[in-house]
Amino acid sequence: MLNRRRRDVSCIHHGKQVNDYQCLYEPKPAETISCSEECLTPHWKTFSWQPVYKGLRHRRVVCVYQGSIVQDEHCDRQLKPMEKEWCTTNISCLIWFTGEWSSVDMKLRLTFE
Repeated sequence: MLNRRRRDVSCIHHGKQVNDYQCLYEPKPAETISCSEECLTPHWKTFSWQPVYKGLRHRRVVCVYQGSIVQDEHCDRQLKPMEKEWCTTNISCLIWFTGEWSSVDMKLRLTFE
């Protein structure tokens, strides 16, 4: 069985969707993921960046395990995404917006002998 989840990923500039090539300075997040990876292990979930205020923007970052928020110590702290950053140029204000993961798609993997 192959378990996969999907989500929408788009490039956002000042709250509006723009062409993906404008965000290419930062790697594009995955649009699909195998549940042998992130679905079954604790992982970091990021929420949307809040509007820039006095040159700084914030977002919520939580540790998630099997769809529920758990304490941060369950996730690898070295992999935790930034919760705040300075936004001093137009490039640093461009972000990838990721939608929610879909429910798990179960697909039968055929094998030929």
